[in-house]
Amino acid sequence: MIKVHKDGQYLIVHESTEQGHAKLGWNVVERDLPDEAEAMPLDPHKLGTAALKAELAARQIEVPEGAKKADLVALLEAALAAEGGGHD
Repeated sequence: MIKVHKDGQYLIVHESTEQGHAKLGWNVVERDLPDEAEAMPLDPHKLGTAALKAELAARQIEVPEGAKKADLVALLEAALAAEGGGHD
């Protein structure tokens, strides 16, 4: 897991999404986070719009034009459910 930063927001993301986040302007702050970081579930409701869009882009999920934060949360929740993780 790695910690990335952009515009005052931080995310902990899987290494496999690093390039996707970098293309969106996220910078790596810390690599190889301890196992506790992996156990933390991602809660879409706690993310800002930019972070939600970055998480969706990293998963190659297209964001509809004019999507509101609630729409982004719903898309990410569906993706996390399909992955078998995330906030319950």
